[in-house]
Amino acid sequence: MELQGKRAAVLVEQMYQELEVWYPVYRLREAGCTVTLVGPDAGQTYPSKLGYPAKSDEAASDVSADDFDILVIPGGYAPDHMRRCPAMIRLVSTMAEQGKVVAAICHGGWMLCSTQALKGRKATCFFAIKDDVINAGGKYVDAEVVRDGNLITSRKPDDLPAFMQAIIQAARGAEAGPGDGSLTGSDLCGSQGMQRIRINYYGILLTKRAYLLATTLAGLTAVLIWVFVVWKGLIPPPEWPPWQQKPLMVGTGLAAWFFNHVYTVLWVLIPLEGIDILIVLRRFARLEAEQRAQLSKSSVHS
Repeated sequence: MELQGKRAAVLVEQMYQELEVWYPVYRLREAGCTVTLVGPDAGQTYPSKLGYPAKSDEAASDVSADDFDILVIPGGYAPDHMRRCPAMIRLVSTMAEQGKVVAAICHGGWMLCSTQALKGRKATCFFAIKDDVINAGGKYVDAEVVRDGNLITSRKPDDLPAFMQAIIQAARGAEAGPGDGSLTGSDLCGSQGMQRIRINYYGILLTKRAYLLATTLAGLTAVLIWVFVVWKGLIPPPEWPPWQQKPLMVGTGLAAWFFNHVYTVLWVLIPLEGIDILIVLRRFARLEAEQRAQLSKSSVHS
């Protein structure tokens, strides 16, 4: 039982999205967590968008952040009703300030917008409230789940598997790991929560697989160019040096010289590129080793 002894609050109000309440409730209970449905009033039944009832166990005014380790904010139209209740806003705000796990999916980001929890933090949400999240100080990322420290957000019901994996990982104390803060379902691998590493390569975040694919395509392209230019007679040899030609011919002369000597250029570039590939692969290996060590440490303490 991954979350044995942990306590979670799932917020409820009228017009909630069915899956975004009950999927987290049953998944957390399955993991051994004690789950409490918290609404504006205790013992009140709140209908979903389709009329499915959710009865609150506690009123927000009767609980505190100290009572829970995890807070889940579902979507639908419920968050617009939730943020009319000062006690519910206070619960979200206090749990975020205390560093407790605060997770919002879909329109649940509206509740975060009513607090200071999004200031300077990476987050995602249903696309229709993207501007609300940005205006509340969040750094919007379009990903199925985004974890920035204790804050976890997702976009829609389809993201629930990744959303719950991130919540459980965070509740167990595992770090988000290297990368830009955005995690996808494929990044959360296996029961140990291994994440796919991304590195910043000349301004582009690449996984190891994407990097190897890009370098393979670049290599094949280089080979094709080499075959092209050694095909005799395609490009006539230029007059040399090209800059002694008429000004309008200088560019043409340089281009012709390059194509006629590109195989020489490639013989210089290929070893340099090979060294660069080895350096990047070593970075991947180091980050993967660090993540394994962190996960191993987290498993010992959980």
